[in-house]
Amino acid sequence: MYVGGIAKDVTENMIWKRFQKFGPIEEVKLYFRNDDSGMDDYAIVTFLYKCDNATAIEQGNDDCTPHYTLCYGGRRQFCKVKYADLDNVDEDTAVQGQDKKEEEDDFDALLKKALRNR
Repeated sequence: MYVGGIAKDVTENMIWKRFQKFGPIEEVKLYFRNDDSGMDDYAIVTFLYKCDNATAIEQGNDDCTPHYTLCYGGRRQFCKVKYADLDNVDEDTAVQGQDKKEEEDDFDALLKKALRNR
């Protein structure tokens, strides 16, 4: 999980304590920029289970301050676990010749279509 907008004085332990209520955490990593703005400082929290990650994103700011930017964030190069395809479409074993409607409903296909129509 991407945790954006962290302060320079935040520690891995502080992030761990805040999000451990959502499930077992494998790792917390902090990334600080060299500028003083603090706008791009962030943490990556790797949960043991992807369902805990989803819950943390949905509820992670509900009863805590400061509020962080919480999302999947596309930061998978920092995580040491295999990337999870959350739309449940296995690209390697997709059935050849599946009907066109089913293929168009695939998240990746819909995203590409939306980006083309911008």
